[in-house]
Amino acid sequence: MKDSKGRMRRVRKRYVDVVARIREDGSFEPLSVAWRDGRSFKVTEIVEAGEFRPGSDGHFTARYRIRIGDRRTRLYLEQRLNRPETGLPPTVRWWVHEFE
Repeated sequence: MKDSKGRMRRVRKRYVDVVARIREDGSFEPLSVAWRDGRSFKVTEIVEAGEFRPGSDGHFTARYRIRIGDRRTRLYLEQRLNRPETGLPPTVRWWVHEFE
């Protein structure tokens, strides 16, 4: 994936803590994102809120294009439905691409 300077870099999925508002219509509005080291960043604008699309292993993912300060980035909301055959509970988690 290309970084903000156009260089190709390796990325990995990093789960993050997010403070979000669940609206009356059931939609999610991320308000801030917290990193593992304790830093927290306020979401200053939601540029685009994507719809859930099917992924692998029963996951559905929605992509949010957001602005934090003067930087644009992507934030993903991953939902795994209850699948009795796997024995795994349903989950909802936020993640970002982290450059290595």
